[in-house]
Amino acid sequence: METQKKPRVLVVEDEVDLREVLVYQLRRDGFETAVSGNGDEALALAQSLRPDVVLLDLMIDGLSGWQVCQCLRRGPQRSAAGIIIVSACTEEADILRALEAGADDYVCKPLRPREIVARVRSVCRRERVAQAGGTAAEVLEVAALRIDRSRYEVTAGGRSLVLTATEYRLLNHLAFNAERVLSRDQLMAVAGDVAACTTAGRNIDVHVRALRVKLGEHAGLIETVRGVGYRLRAA
Repeated sequence: METQKKPRVLVVEDEVDLREVLVYQLRRDGFETAVSGNGDEALALAQSLRPDVVLLDLMIDGLSGWQVCQCLRRGPQRSAAGIIIVSACTEEADILRALEAGADDYVCKPLRPREIVARVRSVCRRERVAQAGGTAAEVLEVAALRIDRSRYEVTAGGRSLVLTATEYRLLNHLAFNAERVLSRDQLMAVAGDVAACTTAGRNIDVHVRALRVKLGEHAGLIETVRGVGYRLRAA
C-alpha cells in the first residue's frame, strides 16, 4: 500500500530557539520540515523543496518576509504553497498589507506552538479541498469573471488575477452563489481561520477589500449588504 506523503512545512524564522520549538512540534504532529533564517535562502528552498506551507517571519536577514511573500506569489519564484505570516506586528494595517501581499493567514507573536500546528493543518486542508473542488467542475462565468476550476485560474475582463488561496475560495463561493447575499459567517466558513489578531468579521472585510483592489474596474461586482455580508452581482 502506498504511504501517504507527509505535508512539508518550510519554517522561516531567525530566532533559533523559537525555530527549534516550532520544528519539534510540527515533526511531532507528522509534518516534514525544512528551516531557514534568511530570506534569500528561504526563497531558494521554496523553489527546490516545493513545501505545502511556508511559515514566514517578517523580520529576517536578507530579503525581508514581505519581499519573500511577494516573490512567492508574484515573482518568477511563484509558489502554490500556503503562506502563514508570523509577526510581532499587531496593527490591522500590517495584517492587511500581509494579506494583500499574498499571505493566507497571519499569526501574532508570542506564538503558541499548538495553535501554529492547527493553523498549518487548516491551510493544508483548505488547499486539498480547493484542489479537489477544482477538478470536479468546469468553468464558471459570471459577469466579467471567468473562473476555471480545473486550472485554478481567474480572469476579470480577460485580465488574469493573482489571488491567494483564501481570496480564490471567497470569490469562487460568491460567484457560485451570484446574486445571493452571503453573511460574514458563511464566508468565514469558506475562508477558514485567518488572522487571529482581529475578529472574524473584520477578517472577511479585509479579504474582500483586497479582492476589490485586484478586480480593479470590476470591483463593483462585489456588493456590500450593510449589516449582513456581501453578494456578487451577476451583471
